[in-house]
Amino acid sequence: MQNPYPSMPLVFSNEDVTSRTGFFFEHQNYLTKGPSSSTNYTTMEKPKVTKAKVVRWSRKRTTTPQRNKPGAEVAPKWKWMQPLMARKQFAASSLKHDRLDRLRRQVRLKQTELHETEEQTKKDVKLCNNLKMLLTNTKKQFTRTKRTVKRRTEVISLVETPESLKAESLQSGSKTIQDEELFEQEEAKQNLDHPLSHYYIKGSHNTYLLGNQLTSASTIDGYRRAIANKCKCLELDLHDGPNGEPVIYHGWTLTSRIVAREVLEDGIKPNFNQDDLPLILVMDDHIKSIEQRQVFIKHLHDILGDFIYVGNSEEMACLPSPNQLRGKIIIHAPRAKWGDLANICQAVPFPPRALDKNPEIGKWFEASSLSEHQLNRLLKSSTIDKLMGNGRIAEMSQKRKMREITANRLIRYYPGGQRQLSGNFNPIPGMNAGCQIAAMNIQTKCSDLAIYESRFIHAGNCGYALKPEFLLDQTAPRISPKRIAIKVISGRNLPQTGKRIHTYVNIRVQGEKEDKTEKATRKVNDDGRNPKWEEELRFDVRVPELGFLLFQVKRSQYFGLKRACIASYAVPVVNLVNGPCSIPLHDENLVPLDKTYLLIQVTISDSSSA
Repeated sequence: MQNPYPSMPLVFSNEDVTSRTGFFFEHQNYLTKGPSSSTNYTTMEKPKVTKAKVVRWSRKRTTTPQRNKPGAEVAPKWKWMQPLMARKQFAASSLKHDRLDRLRRQVRLKQTELHETEEQTKKDVKLCNNLKMLLTNTKKQFTRTKRTVKRRTEVISLVETPESLKAESLQSGSKTIQDEELFEQEEAKQNLDHPLSHYYIKGSHNTYLLGNQLTSASTIDGYRRAIANKCKCLELDLHDGPNGEPVIYHGWTLTSRIVAREVLEDGIKPNFNQDDLPLILVMDDHIKSIEQRQVFIKHLHDILGDFIYVGNSEEMACLPSPNQLRGKIIIHAPRAKWGDLANICQAVPFPPRALDKNPEIGKWFEASSLSEHQLNRLLKSSTIDKLMGNGRIAEMSQKRKMREITANRLIRYYPGGQRQLSGNFNPIPGMNAGCQIAAMNIQTKCSDLAIYESRFIHAGNCGYALKPEFLLDQTAPRISPKRIAIKVISGRNLPQTGKRIHTYVNIRVQGEKEDKTEKATRKVNDDGRNPKWEEELRFDVRVPELGFLLFQVKRSQYFGLKRACIASYAVPVVNLVNGPCSIPLHDENLVPLDKTYLLIQVTISDSSSA
């Protein structure tokens, strides 16, 4: 075959094409068919020589162009398939959108059904809680009535005691028995006309929690339980929540969250009455949004309404009395954030060195909250005083200054941050210093909580207990030191284990440091049902007004390696009476045991004459 264009070789050099296989030329038609016989090559204009385009092949498609790049040419063999592919893609896209729309409609329908089910569940839960509270109150009333009737007709039985002891118990033994009639008499006897700062006020820490401080559930039942337990100071940990509604939970933990508005609607308002003694709500404010704080303030006015105490502190000289504040809810919060709602309990920080300055620091309408560690540091003596041998004198001076402050101002103290399992602290040092509110974890039953609650149980169980007079006026007369002789006679109807076991009674005195002591009876080896000890223990109490007696019935196994407290009861020293007494015992959860008593004989005398 003759080449019509000698300058255009039929075979290109390596400079024009790559050395790889699998390429084709743009002038393929010319190279394969060759020149036509009727073509005049002499007059034919030479075509422009362009560099051949090389397309690398792959194993799947040898002539596939780069489709992703804009302007890329489509291979001729695929052009006829483009309409079909477009129709398939359109059909697939339409089908996909139809399925998505169908799924969206199904999801909306399920969400609507779920919301309706959730609303109905809330209503059912609310109804069940109300019925449960009604049943509980009815059961408590029935139990109290039955217990009162029983105790009026029965003094001490099933125990061999002298006839003179039985006759004497008719007059003195029933005074330490816990029943509803005694509570009403004690509340009526207690003077509730003093300023609010003259009373111990029963408090609750993180009221919304039913378990530990890290992972437990936050519930409205916590507030119902606290109010039923006569707690008069509740805590609300407020945080920013979704949908513009503040929530309550323990910040920076895994505890669940509850809506703050529901706490007011279902937890506080239904359980607070116009005749109740005043209730203090401590607002632990962590809300960053001003709008959400205003929303909660509006909820307070709309839900609690006339229960909220609104007074002008400038027109008063001291805190009102509990009788003057009956049926009122007091807000403990910063004045700058909460406005007029914070009036007679304006939250302010307590200065670290306040006791080193004038004890009249602050105003009567200011209230402070301290952790147990902060309070202990304030009441302890400095290292210099200890080195100089004046540690005890310095501690007494610090405590005396704190008593002067708490005579007019409210001080609240709460558990330290290390008590993540909701353990309780010893409230006695703060109470001895005159601090009014000890915020206890009431969900954790222990001896510290039993001692704390005994202060209020034996003062009418109304949530308020008048402080000793010398804590308000240090020049007031005080009770002389006492020597208390307690003869532990026997136990009655103690819980049984079905085995012979060693049973003994441990009596602990708590109060001022010099009064702390602990003694125990001998161990009795029997079935543990009605053990008899007939043993006398003696205690010297220098400050009876601040002292407590904790009775614990314990059992010992395996040569004393395993010990357990099966029943206990706490009573203030000032509530003890001379003569025989039947002490009602409580179980490990501080629930009264049915017909379970500890029979004792008490002899109280002046320590100087003993």
